[in-house]
Amino acid sequence: MADRKAPKVLVVDDEIMIALSVAEHLADEGFHVVVAHDGRQALDMARQEQPDAVVTDHMMPRMSGLEFACALRADSGFSAIPIVLTSAVPPANTDGIFTEVFAKPFQLSDLTHLLRKLLGGGR
Repeated sequence: MADRKAPKVLVVDDEIMIALSVAEHLADEGFHVVVAHDGRQALDMARQEQPDAVVTDHMMPRMSGLEFACALRADSGFSAIPIVLTSAVPPANTDGIFTEVFAKPFQLSDLTHLLRKLLGGGR
């Protein structure tokens, strides 16, 4: 049973199986999850869904994770939102754009722990 105040997490990855795996795990752990498959879709989804945190891949078509995160940070409503980057090849210089960077592959339990920490607990 989902908590009525479950934190909402936007998961962004162009690899559908990765996105679904992360989303399913987070949902099983009590988060409300929405999914996008590229940076442009994610930007629209973030504005529509108002997530509490974002987990995004870096290398994606149409708009990279870095471009997406920069655009999101430029919106005053998202300037302080936790953004976790997941990437096999993270960008060299992110200048504090991301709250945390996870190298792929990563443990889903580690991601869950981090999100709970960033969002103030959870169950």
